[in-house]
Amino acid sequence: MNDVIPDSLPSWPNPKVEDVIRHSVLAEIAAYRKREPKDPGPIWLDLPQLQNMVQAGKVRFGSLDLPAPEIDENFVLRAANEAFKDQIVLMFIDENQVTKLDEILDLKPNSRVRYIKLTALRGY
Repeated sequence: MNDVIPDSLPSWPNPKVEDVIRHSVLAEIAAYRKREPKDPGPIWLDLPQLQNMVQAGKVRFGSLDLPAPEIDENFVLRAANEAFKDQIVLMFIDENQVTKLDEILDLKPNSRVRYIKLTALRGY
């Protein structure tokens, strides 16, 4: 992902944190859709391939057994905002951490956004 915040965001150079998150999420969804494999149509197995798979106990047609589910952009945006509010994901603009969704930013050309996802580790 290109982490430079574009000057096409609403209210540039003073967008809200929420606008930057929205831009990041929509850019990731667009990149996913671009690299998502397209349906090649039916996949055929010849009889020896099918017999070998049956003997192995599993008949698969590759990674296209099930189509990828549709992405609900509104659901993903809500989840991203909640992860930010709950501090599961930390957000940094340049070197400064931002903590409020409605915070208004003071961006410069080539300002960068970074996200850090926190993960709980199992303790002993």
